[in-house]
Order: sequence, then C-alpha cells, then structure tokens
Amino acid sequence: MGSTDQTPNHLMRNHWHRFSEFDAFESVLREQCRQDSSYRTRLVSGSEPWMKLRSEEVFGALHLARALGWQEGEYKIAEANAAMDIEIRDGPNSHRLQITTAGPVWPKGSSHWGRDHKLQMEQLRKNGHSSGWGPFRRLPSGEIVNNESAISRSIRDNAYRCGLTNALSRKSTHQSADLELVVEAVDYQVWEPETFISFARHALDAIPMQGFAAVHFVTGEPAVYYRSR
Repeated sequence: MGSTDQTPNHLMRNHWHRFSEFDAFESVLREQCRQDSSYRTRLVSGSEPWMKLRSEEVFGALHLARALGWQEGEYKIAEANAAMDIEIRDGPNSHRLQITTAGPVWPKGSSHWGRDHKLQMEQLRKNGHSSGWGPFRRLPSGEIVNNESAISRSIRDNAYRCGLTNALSRKSTHQSADLELVVEAVDYQVWEPETFISFARHALDAIPMQGFAAVHFVTGEPAVYYRSR
C-alpha cells in the first residue's frame, strides 16, 4: 500500500463510498504509521496522488459531515478540475461542495499558504521531521529552512487569521450558487473554538462570499465548525 501509486477503492472518482469505509481505511493507515515512521512521513507529505486527494478533499467533506452530526453518510469525488470537488449525502440530505485548504500566512513569506506548505512537506520528506514556524524558504544550496525561534501570540494569530482570509480570496472568482464552499483549516484546532470562529468571521467580513450557497469552516480533531449562513 505504501509503495504504489494505486488509488484505494474508496478514493475512486465518480463512485459513491461510505464514510465508514474511509474510517476503516484510516484505522489501517494509523496502524501502519505506528509501525513505520517513514510511511507516516510519506502519508503526511502527500507523496502519492491518492494521499493528497485524501487530505485535501475527502478530509474536508468528512469533517463537515461530522460537524453536521451525520452518523453514516456517503461521498462521491468528482472528476479532476470539475467545478464541484465532492458530493456528500445522508438520507434526504445532500451537499455539493468545493473544498479548499487554509493555513498560516507568515510575515515576509509567501502570500499563498500552499507554497509554504509544499516546502514544509518537502522538508519533512527529506529530514523526517519539521518543527517551528514559517515562512519556509529554499537556500541556494537546496536546503529548506524556516523560523524555529519563539514568536509572539499576536504574530501567530495574525498569520492564521490571514490564512482563512486568503483561502476565501483564492475562491472569490470561482463561486457558484449551487455549490457550498468548505474551508478545511489545517492545524487550527490548537486554538479555542471562539478564537477560530472569530478568525472565520473576520475572513467573511473581508471577503464576502455571496456567490456560494454557504461557506463552511472546519478543522480536524478536535473539530471546530462555523457556517456562514
């Protein structure tokens, strides 16, 4: 499983899958990561296409389904580059979703969190670990370095607040009235729920997203959830 590019069955596009199937596979992955730290590094860094699909699209849909209180439920991943990323349903309830990820935007770093994240994941694959804060940058030697010094709470808060705002800005020209936007906030669960919700409200005040049917902000475990309307 760890050395092939083969996509697991429950990540095949244009087929309905149960979230329980995804949960069962996640249990297998956790055990493999426990036994093999190098596999965990590959999984977290998204070294195979299905790993990126898992973390960048299915996680957002799964976290939304759990925030909605669904005990069961199904999901269908759309074709690549379609307007809709994934659809979820539970009985008569369904949501057609675009998924985007958000992370901190650091002073003097890239204005796009994804570029920082890509360097961090490359650092993780090469070194087996990554610590500290952004921004991340590549030296002429090829080494990837980042800020490992202590930072203030205000700098950290502003970086994560800007991350949500930038995520909405990237999607502001891709709005569709029959879709809902899910912002999967990576590593934001370290904050109190009230702080995360204040970041989400700040982002919506800065970038109104009236073109979507709704905007959902979600984090991983422990889950925090905020819906625009």
